[in-house]
Amino acid sequence: MYSSNVTYNAYNTTEFGPADERHFDFTPLFQDTLLSILPSALLLIAIPTRLIYLRKQNRKVLKSTLHESKIVSRLPN
Repeated sequence: MYSSNVTYNAYNTTEFGPADERHFDFTPLFQDTLLSILPSALLLIAIPTRLIYLRKQNRKVLKSTLHESKIVSRLPN
């Protein structure tokens, strides 16, 4: 009855390159790899390094006897 010449252009989730050569577009594999996994991995590597560095530094602010009351009574600006 009804025939259509329209083709379905779905993303190929197994390829890393652009989904469409004519347009600037990211495939889901590219998005998952470079836009979420890579920054997360770099952050997980950087956090322990930064904590080790900060642990070796001298404290800039010393804890006083009124420390907790100052924190609780601090008014927002």
